[in-house]
Amino acid sequence: PADPSTPGALGAGAPAAASPGGPALPVEEALARLRALPERPPPPDVDARTAAALASAGLGLSGPMHTLAEAWERGQGLPADPEQAAAWFVRSADAGWPGAIEAVGVRLRRGTPPFPRDDAAALAYLDRAHAQRETAGASPKPRLATLLSARARREGRGAPADPPEAARRLEETAGRSLLHAVGRALALDRAGDPAAARDAWAGLPALAAATRESAALRRVAEDLAGGERRTAARALEDLARGHVRARTNLELAEALETLARLLAPGP
Repeated sequence: PADPSTPGALGAGAPAAASPGGPALPVEEALARLRALPERPPPPDVDARTAAALASAGLGLSGPMHTLAEAWERGQGLPADPEQAAAWFVRSADAGWPGAIEAVGVRLRRGTPPFPRDDAAALAYLDRAHAQRETAGASPKPRLATLLSARARREGRGAPADPPEAARRLEETAGRSLLHAVGRALALDRAGDPAAARDAWAGLPALAAATRESAALRRVAEDLAGGERRTAARALEDLARGHVRARTNLELAEALETLARLLAPGP
């Protein structure tokens, strides 16, 4: 797919996004507007961490740009401002920061204001983040871009449905975290390896304890080990809704919701 971080790459006719005080914008124009959004002056009493991020972002450093985006989004160290957050996520993504590329993909997938909802543009960002993290090696964060691009190909959302590629990407999410391990167990199920799949599901509670997951996720692990996938899926959806309501971690919310849908795709 076209790289949406390049102005003009997505073309016309994409779904529209609301523009404050103006008409709806296609996704390409919405992203261009965010790139050009004037920077909001910070309050004079910002803490040292935020001041350092502001200074480094002003020099064009992609990681501090991402830090600044999260601060504006969550209201941590700066007043909550979705427009400024979105603008800094896009700028950081343009500068090549994998976490920001992933963040823009997540927000385009969800249609989180002021981003439009656009499945093709979201998948282009997620595929780019996935490719960068493959090249860069292990990431300190969950490989959400890989998980979401797998889900998109399974559902045919933003690209033609491709179950074999979806299964391959699920397998790539394997790692030392419960969410990754669930993805791997699902991939083993779909690969037709029942013995390995049984071992993977049975090992989830021990992994959850070893990686010090929350009590809620430890219960999810127990449910999955016991074959209670719909119960686990409902719990994951509840956790995702909590993160969305609190705007604490939209990436984690999307990961939880994705696993819930993969565990219980039916009505």
